[in-house]
Amino acid sequence: MSSASSRRTSIEQRRLVDFPALVTRAGLAADFVLQERRVAPLSRWDGHRLHPHATFLHLTNTRTLRARGAFRVLRAHEDVLAVRVARLAPAVALAST
Repeated sequence: MSSASSRRTSIEQRRLVDFPALVTRAGLAADFVLQERRVAPLSRWDGHRLHPHATFLHLTNTRTLRARGAFRVLRAHEDVLAVRVARLAPAVALAST
C-alpha cells in the first residue's frame, strides 16, 4: 500500500492517482520484479537544513498556470522504482567461425 506522499495529482480530474503503483503493476505484467521503491526529495541540503527546491521551469509553469486559474501543484519529490527481470532468457550460443 502506498502513502499519500507518494501519489501524484491527476490534474484534469483533480484526484490523486498512485502512478508508481500503476507502473509497478505494469512491470509485473511485463515480467519484471520490483526490487525497491524509494522517494527522492526535490530539495538541497546545506549542511544544516533541507531546503525544498523546484526547477525554475517547473516553478514558472506552475505560477503561470495558476494565474490562468488552472489547478496545479508543485512537486516535492520523485518516486524511484528499481526493477529487475523476473526470468532470465536462456543463453544464446554464438556460432564460432
